[in-house]
Amino acid sequence: MQCIQIKMAQDSYSLKPRFAGFADAVVGIVRMEGFWGGLYAGTGPTVLKGALNNCIRFSTYSELKHLYQQFKTGDINSSSSSSSSSATTTVYVENLAPLNAAESMLLGAISGGLSAVATHPIDTVKSNMQSIGGGGYSTSWDCFTKILQSQGLLGLYRGMSPRFIRVCLEIGLHFTMYERIARYLDSI
Repeated sequence: MQCIQIKMAQDSYSLKPRFAGFADAVVGIVRMEGFWGGLYAGTGPTVLKGALNNCIRFSTYSELKHLYQQFKTGDINSSSSSSSSSATTTVYVENLAPLNAAESMLLGAISGGLSAVATHPIDTVKSNMQSIGGGGYSTSWDCFTKILQSQGLLGLYRGMSPRFIRVCLEIGLHFTMYERIARYLDSI
């Protein structure tokens, strides 16, 4: 769906838009670029970006939350280790003070911001691959290397500011809501 959305948005800014609506866009894209190439371009980078974003966001938020709770309570020894024969695992003690909305929003925004910076090059490749005609790139790797060669590393970070702001706010809100809902469900 995002691939169609990007192509429709790009088409709407052309002097002679080709698509009259969603159904017309789907038919037109399939005619011009084929089913897989037209509707599923950039799927690899999309899946990779989603997986990395979630890994970064959840692990960063969890660690920041725990560190902040330790700092807030002044208890720097609030984790204990339990070892098994193959690995050591850190177990977090649950009696630390819960975060208020502003604290979870801030920690979530930091987690989201880190994920936005880390994955923006993948997002740039994805967006270029999903443009009409795939931007003239044969593969995602071809897109990545050509952008890097022609524009340098900064070319992979073009347009990051709006995404960074959006992701910080969005993920801050996600974790704030997560904390509230989890607390409510725990009380039931």
